[in-house]
Amino acid sequence: MNDVENKKLPDYINVILKNSESVEDSNSDINLLDVFKILIQYKHYLIVGIIFSVVIAILLVLIIPKKYTSTALLSPIEESNGGGLAGLASQFGSIANLAGINLGSSSKSKEQLAIEILRSRDFIKGFIDKHELLVPLMASSYWNPDNDQVIINKNIYNEENEEWVRDVSYPFKPKPSDIEAHEKFLKIFDVFTDKETGLVTLAITDVSPKRAALWVELLIKEINLTMKNADVSEATSNIKYLEKQIDATSVRDMQKVFYQLIEEQTKTIMLANVREEYIFKTIDSPLIPLKHSKPNNLFIVLIVFVLGIGISLLTITVVNFYRMKRKEK
Repeated sequence: MNDVENKKLPDYINVILKNSESVEDSNSDINLLDVFKILIQYKHYLIVGIIFSVVIAILLVLIIPKKYTSTALLSPIEESNGGGLAGLASQFGSIANLAGINLGSSSKSKEQLAIEILRSRDFIKGFIDKHELLVPLMASSYWNPDNDQVIINKNIYNEENEEWVRDVSYPFKPKPSDIEAHEKFLKIFDVFTDKETGLVTLAITDVSPKRAALWVELLIKEINLTMKNADVSEATSNIKYLEKQIDATSVRDMQKVFYQLIEEQTKTIMLANVREEYIFKTIDSPLIPLKHSKPNNLFIVLIVFVLGIGISLLTITVVNFYRMKRKEK
């Protein structure tokens, strides 16, 4: 009798498990149905949440200042005198190095150097000072398309008295420091190289579309001028040094080498003086953008809408919980 009962025991267990699963399924159905009923019962909370989120999203889209991005596509310029310098470097590179003369670097390394200079504190500080961009960079609030003017934040800069009035604590001062200006500029500025094509993209994002395009154009001119002046200055110094070396030696072979080096340095100066686009050639000029790039209105609407629905569901859950508690009492 016990053996029979033991054999039937697993069957009873299976029956119990199946019954429990069916009960769980029915409970889950009931729970989903209860949730749906609760949502219907408190639908006004959902409606209010949706309306509230839509209003907030519209206000944010209207309040947040629009920003516009202007870009330029640049091509690094290959050195036309690279063959001559490369030949001299292979023949007399050791002599030039001993003399402290740089026979030049590849266009690729110059391009990388130019990009790093564009990001550097010294270059950006000089660019801001030269074009008087500190106020528009640090105190611009928004752009008024009706009169094409950028509105300056009065809490930061007083245009009438031409005075910085922002309220900051030590170690900051009312007038932004060079470090602050550099950090702010890097936030609106971008430059990168396409690894496949080797082309360089330079971009500025600003509250004014016209100003964004202007600053990109000025940056291109400034970096070309900076690289040109650096090469001309170096070549001029090299020529003066080589002329002294010629006077200091009586060995004709050495004098011949020095004359060849002077000739190549002179070519560098001549090419620099006749070429405006010295390091970067503009393929696509910066244009005034018609549409803003920031903020992303669709993203703002979706985020606020999801938050509104979430807050509504949380409110419904809390209200229903307390009502159930009251009924139990």
